[in-house]
Amino acid sequence: MRGLQKEAVIYEANNCDLPITQLLNTGLFDLDKALGSAAWVDAMEHPEEHENPEVLEYGIETFVYYRRRPFSLPALNALCEDWFPGVIRAKGMVWYREDPDMAYILEQAGRQITEQQAGLFIASAPKKDQKELLKRYPEAKETWDPKYGDRMIKLVFIGRKMDRADIEAHLDACLTD
Repeated sequence: MRGLQKEAVIYEANNCDLPITQLLNTGLFDLDKALGSAAWVDAMEHPEEHENPEVLEYGIETFVYYRRRPFSLPALNALCEDWFPGVIRAKGMVWYREDPDMAYILEQAGRQITEQQAGLFIASAPKKDQKELLKRYPEAKETWDPKYGDRMIKLVFIGRKMDRADIEAHLDACLTD
């Protein structure tokens, strides 16, 4: 546990014999900080490289859904009504045909699915500004697509007993041009 979250408070308990006040509303957990933890991400992506990895012990698996074409917003909204069994968490960047210049962060945790604007794609800028932005952000140049620029869908799925092929097929059915 310390390898994944150095600041975690760990309680030992038998038969759930622990005051609920030690677990809920403590203000100790920061989801964004935990999800951004390099150790956590590395353990999820490469569980075989970690000693006694919880991801293997509990059957947690992960995969990245990566596509360049946009989603149809109505199609994805309909899919979100009947989300995938086994998915514990999903998070990443998406874009929509209906708003092609804007990147969105899609997040799913349990039954809750949210999205928020993350900023404009470099490809949405005028050509002269694109060149300057690509100099400033060279990592975007590495994944630049001739047709879509830096637009992409990149979602990380974390779960147990997920059917990756089924998830990808349903998401692919939401893609459009």
